[in-house]
Amino acid sequence: MTEAFCSQISLSAGEPLAGSAVANTDRWIAIEHPVAWGPIGLEDSALPEAVLTLLGDLARRFPRLRVQLVRPERARERQSTRVWFAECGDQPALYALELPNLEAFGQLALDAWLRGEGPPPGARESQPLYLVCVHGKRDRCCALLGLPVYRALAGLVGERVLQTTHLGGHRFAATLLTLPAGICYGRVLPDEAAPLVAATEAARLHDLSRVRGRVAYGSEAQAAEVTLRERLGETRADALTLLSSARAEDGTFVVRFAERATGTEHQVQLAREAMPPMPQSCGAAPKPAKRLVSLQAPE
Repeated sequence: MTEAFCSQISLSAGEPLAGSAVANTDRWIAIEHPVAWGPIGLEDSALPEAVLTLLGDLARRFPRLRVQLVRPERARERQSTRVWFAECGDQPALYALELPNLEAFGQLALDAWLRGEGPPPGARESQPLYLVCVHGKRDRCCALLGLPVYRALAGLVGERVLQTTHLGGHRFAATLLTLPAGICYGRVLPDEAAPLVAATEAARLHDLSRVRGRVAYGSEAQAAEVTLRERLGETRADALTLLSSARAEDGTFVVRFAERATGTEHQVQLAREAMPPMPQSCGAAPKPAKRLVSLQAPE
């Protein structure tokens, strides 16, 4: 008997995407490392010790930072290492840097940037970067469903799309992240590549039913943003400003946004509802699951 894929189980159960993205991460580093990644990614993919030491130190001191390993499908001829730095907050920005080798990354001074005191090293990029999870050693769904999406995007944007290590949520494969906007998508299909690129390049969100969330937000704010956008019919990436996200005395969550153009405020109330247990990845034992649901229309 063939074991069911975790992505199939999640889809059949109707597990929602909104609110499932990596949360509270507004600084991202993508490091080119075109080798066979281990199941974990950073720690077991033969990174130089100086790089691992630096990344470990940064992770301890800057919890809103996340690091991805990335690669093109075919190794480049030059021996240098490319690195991208993304700011995914209120003023998204993407920077690219080319280093002579991977060891040189361990010598970078990144504290000022991570404290918000200046830009990172490198040149500012004017076009977005797409990261598609293909981390098959972490979960088979990521490679099986991610690779066709990566290839479809590569035919449109070339090396502005990269394969990446685990983005979280194997069961939502194919999953991808756009930088610097920091919008994470799930269950993306190869034939969506063209409309997804068109929306992203126009500073808009692709199909809202595919949006897992904005990675700079917490999970409740991620789900609330999608809910509000669906009700307003709003896809412009910068149309809304998050004002607050808090847990109410009754255990529900109240998230407030303002429309950037008019200042009009909206409130979304959410609750967590239990779902049937399901595996978080292929071959894993089912675990209790919950989903965020909207309790009222925005005011």
